[in-house]
Amino acid sequence: NLAAGAGFQVTRPSGEAATLIAPVYPLLLAGLSRLGLPILSAARWLNILLAGIFVFLMGFPFYRLSRTPWLAIPVSLLIVAFPVILDLFSGMMTEPVYLVLNYAGLSFLCLYLQGEKRPFLAAAAIFGGLAAITRFIGIALLPLGVITLFVFVQGKLRRKVLDSLVFAGLFVAATLPWDIWYYFHRDTSAPLERPGWTNPWDYLQPVRSGLVNVLWDWIPFHASLPVDRYL
Repeated sequence: NLAAGAGFQVTRPSGEAATLIAPVYPLLLAGLSRLGLPILSAARWLNILLAGIFVFLMGFPFYRLSRTPWLAIPVSLLIVAFPVILDLFSGMMTEPVYLVLNYAGLSFLCLYLQGEKRPFLAAAAIFGGLAAITRFIGIALLPLGVITLFVFVQGKLRRKVLDSLVFAGLFVAATLPWDIWYYFHRDTSAPLERPGWTNPWDYLQPVRSGLVNVLWDWIPFHASLPVDRYL
């Protein structure tokens, strides 16, 4: 729709427009299509580029930040051969962009903790904010970053508070263009659902079930265990 000039929206089966869409991936594809690439080719070449960057980002912390820099090579090779990563980077999905932005934010945050250079903190916040408007779950990097700064930054409480405010401010600033656009173009026919905190146990049931399913899948030979996975 963006590439065709129809605007930042998708059409529901009912015919109504929906605008609550994380914008970074559609903007990237539409921008590449404006350069003359067909949408599918744009997605394919973007995945190839992002896969290389992601492998680097996974190996980089071991090389730069750990006492065992040689681990960067086997870690990178494992990522290259990891079936889940191959699957994620072979589709027309937001995961490649999100993973690269998210791990870039985490990497710069680690670099800041090592040398406490403010440009690294700024980069961590900006990449984190962009990750949040690539996949909304990326907002989790905001509290993670603030907690990390309070726990691991050396020095007085004033320095920790200032670093946290800088990180949070730049994180939010990276999302502001989309926040402002959405405020004036939001889909009023389908307002955001408010969390049902009057009964949080029931409201969070999908989260609890998903967590149980993931942990259960980590158990060796779980398929042969004659036990209800929820128990």
